[in-house]
Amino acid sequence: MASSTQEGTVFAKSLKEDSKTHHKYTDFIIVCEKQEFHVHRIVVASQSEFFDKVMSGPWKESEERCITLPDEDEASSVSLFLEILYEASGYKISLLHHNDLLSWTKMYVLADKYLAPIVREKTTSVVEELKNEYTLSPSDIAASLQLVYSPILSHTHLPRGLYQALLFEQLVYLSKEDDVAEVLNSQIDMTKDLMQFELSLMEYPYFCDLCERLICSDKAITPAKCPMRDGRLCGGELRLVIATHVKRSDWYGKEIQG
Repeated sequence: MASSTQEGTVFAKSLKEDSKTHHKYTDFIIVCEKQEFHVHRIVVASQSEFFDKVMSGPWKESEERCITLPDEDEASSVSLFLEILYEASGYKISLLHHNDLLSWTKMYVLADKYLAPIVREKTTSVVEELKNEYTLSPSDIAASLQLVYSPILSHTHLPRGLYQALLFEQLVYLSKEDDVAEVLNSQIDMTKDLMQFELSLMEYPYFCDLCERLICSDKAITPAKCPMRDGRLCGGELRLVIATHVKRSDWYGKEIQG
């Protein structure tokens, strides 16, 4: 006898197949970039506060059972958004088909826009998985960071900490890539966040005014003199700092003292 979990998975898979091909039981259409997505209201409205109101309120969209999304939305992102909603109902999607960081960054934007917490949670876990298990291209990371720190997204709750950790772990490599370096140089908020992220890992962050270096140490440097650089003793006075006191150009020249 099949378990209730197995039965639920089969039912969810049937719903998804109906949504994609047969449209026999679908009862709402979402249009994006002239592409129609036939969905089941029970699946979408139950997991998105925005669509719940659209599908059940006294609106034209509710009566016509169809909504056209704004131009800034992309059909590919909406498709993945809906897949996640169906996955939450038991239908499984493959991460291997969606393993670029930018797609999931856009997904978080949609989740925030359409008030879908289950999509936020899925996106956060996938970004964490991508960060740890996949080799991401510099151009993919650069485009994602550009979106995360875009002024037009300041109202969203994008998990910037995930991206800071991702970039920080590979900073020496990524900062040499033109795509990433360009974003770092143009996004002041990002650089400040990264500096704050790094300084939060160190108990004693110092700055040398003489050679303009940021020196992070896990113990106090006594006397507070700048150590050697390029085989020569700098000897400049060191002062404890916080990230907001350091210029972006200074931060790139950091050295770690153990």
